[in-house]
Amino acid sequence: MSLASLREAARLIRHHHELYDGGGFPDGLRGEAIPLGARILCVVNEYDMLIHGKSFLEVYTGAQARQYLSDHRGSRYDPVILDKFLEFIAGEAWPIAEKELVCEPGQLRSGMRLARDLVTKSGIVLLPRGHVLDQPVIDRIAELSRDTGAHIRICVLSD
Repeated sequence: MSLASLREAARLIRHHHELYDGGGFPDGLRGEAIPLGARILCVVNEYDMLIHGKSFLEVYTGAQARQYLSDHRGSRYDPVILDKFLEFIAGEAWPIAEKELVCEPGQLRSGMRLARDLVTKSGIVLLPRGHVLDQPVIDRIAELSRDTGAHIRICVLSD
């Protein structure tokens, strides 16, 4: 609060959970009342959360994440910002992991390598990206899914 040089950054961070239709928080701002930088952060942050599985253990492929964003154009996201973002990531400038397979625990096989960290809903890393799965680890993942009732999807590298 006392760092004047960070005041604008703090304002953008504060409002990056505001939704374009006014349904967000903390202040329920709508449309152009949401600072431009916060509208940009909202789109980029949610795309990152979707493709890295930081949202309810769900992991989206690049295509699924782009579809999710498009489905919420004008409600969650500023249409102009979203269109520019989707245009940007359509090029090679943004890494979109299309060589990943999204698997349920029952589809995992020994020797598969994680494409992304396996994290809990609370952000605890269970297994790091690059970890090679073996049967005991696969069994523990299946057990975790059963015991918690969580719908766990795991990203592995495709051949």
